[in-house]
Amino acid sequence: MAREQPLPERVALLGIRHHGPGSARMVVAALEAVRPEVVLIEGPPEGDALLPHVPHLTPPVALLLHDEAEPASAAFWPFAEFSPEWRAMTWAHEHDVPVRFFDLPAAASLTDAPTPPPAPSDPPPSPPTSLFPTSSPPPTSPLPTSPL
Repeated sequence: MAREQPLPERVALLGIRHHGPGSARMVVAALEAVRPEVVLIEGPPEGDALLPHVPHLTPPVALLLHDEAEPASAAFWPFAEFSPEWRAMTWAHEHDVPVRFFDLPAAASLTDAPTPPPAPSDPPPSPPTSLFPTSSPPPTSPLPTSPL
């Protein structure tokens, strides 16, 4: 059972457009006005260990997570100087405010979940279609055409 804790008196949620310079400016202005006790940024919690390095990095940078057993199964989160997320991270560090990522763990989306077999009532999958013309002529349209 989850531990119950009272909500703080105020919670501020900022909806942003990723990589939007205007959103980045608005995030900084909102953080200055609200002065939060903690900053939460949409992203994988596996990236929390890298957040202390933010003051020593120069964007563009990216967080890359992958399955060691299957490196092709990877995801990344890019951050540029004008990314609202980057501005929130740097604001938090400059103001000595804890900053964390919050979202489902990346491991949840990087795992190779097996595809269940089709149910007996499901029709068999259609054969793949070619994107290239074949030697046969294209089908004729049953609809009449009219000149423009």
